[in-house]
Amino acid sequence: MEVDENHKRLRVRTIAIITGPGLMIVAIAVLSYFQFLVIPLCYIGIVVSGLIIVRYCILVTLSKLDSSYQESNCSNLPSICLIIPCLNERPILEKTIPKMQSLIYCGSLYFCYIIESTSSDGTLQYIEKQAKSDNRIVVVIKKTPPAGRGAAIAYGLYNAPHTDVVAFLDSDHTMDQDSLITLSRIFGNSKKELVIQGMLQTHNNEKNILVRAQSVERNIIERLEIEANGKIGGFSFYGGGQGFFSRSLFEKHQFKIDESLLLDDIDLSFRLALGGYKVELRQDISTESLVPEKLTEFIDQRFGWSRGWLDLADRHISVSCTAKKIPILLRIDCLRFFSLPYIAPLFILFWSSGIVAMLLGVSTTILYFLLPILCWPLFCGLLMSIVDYKNRYFKHKIVISVDMALLFVINVFILSAVFIDKHVFRSPSKYLKTAKANE
Repeated sequence: MEVDENHKRLRVRTIAIITGPGLMIVAIAVLSYFQFLVIPLCYIGIVVSGLIIVRYCILVTLSKLDSSYQESNCSNLPSICLIIPCLNERPILEKTIPKMQSLIYCGSLYFCYIIESTSSDGTLQYIEKQAKSDNRIVVVIKKTPPAGRGAAIAYGLYNAPHTDVVAFLDSDHTMDQDSLITLSRIFGNSKKELVIQGMLQTHNNEKNILVRAQSVERNIIERLEIEANGKIGGFSFYGGGQGFFSRSLFEKHQFKIDESLLLDDIDLSFRLALGGYKVELRQDISTESLVPEKLTEFIDQRFGWSRGWLDLADRHISVSCTAKKIPILLRIDCLRFFSLPYIAPLFILFWSSGIVAMLLGVSTTILYFLLPILCWPLFCGLLMSIVDYKNRYFKHKIVISVDMALLFVINVFILSAVFIDKHVFRSPSKYLKTAKANE
């Protein structure tokens, strides 16, 4: 089993590292021969790149608008259950469970750990030991083979205590006391069903440049793609271990967790959007987590996310077109979101056409227009650096700009690699557990 996992990781990393640069080299060679294609591709790239930059200008402007929250005390405290899947997580759980146990709540609060029966590092034994001294800890053993986070969440939903509020957290996530109180007030004061996304902070955000870049990315992207995009009626989603829901939502058949998907969270967000529900980002609720510290771990994670995104694109692009009674802006934005895995490889073609155009010595006017094609990741990074946030570790906006630009380029390369892996090599979609820092 371990050998098979290592083989999968090696294959994923090889494809991810080789494909992007390889495609660019091939594209440059082909365009150098078929030079009549260069200028038309440049103009198409200019339009697409310009649209991306304009969109981020709008989102950054909206993100600067006031997002103050006022929640009054509530006398009727909702019961809350935090569902936390676990597979060989003992080193992390030894740090996170004590922090979770320190939370004080006057209502009913449960920490429901869904433990894969194949865990072999003492995860089950450690949680059972902690449960003996804290009756809020609920131990659920999932005896079916590991099939990803979605399968564990689905199993947990139907085996955890039935509460008013249910949350999905990863094993490396923790909450603070203020966030728990705020969460209880939001749901306690609301008479409607809610879907809340919290802000993600990182435990290990001073480790290295890769960790820093991911920390900035999560903070800024959540404010732009969820909060600001939601303000204009776009598609907003909850990501991973930060979703907080009215439990009654999952009593409806259309919101059943799809265990077959790698990105069950985005799939659920889409179905919630079709059902008229909107994911609301709350900056006053935060969870702390770990992000990959090594490039190999980062590639594993992003390759899996990208494959899941591409699978969702195949499923939901047509639905976005044909779904009835959804607002036009939401329909357009869903099409944009689910088309991105197919658009990403085109940027390698656009970048290649820009490079060839410069090598051919095009006119100065066209050269100026090539800047958006070649530099749009940096432009978007500069725009994102304008977004104000409270994380004390990131003060230098030029560093943020470079970090975000690099992540844009890396994500384009990985999405392109996943596209080739799925549609050329015909590789099936498989769950691969992402190694975490300190694991």
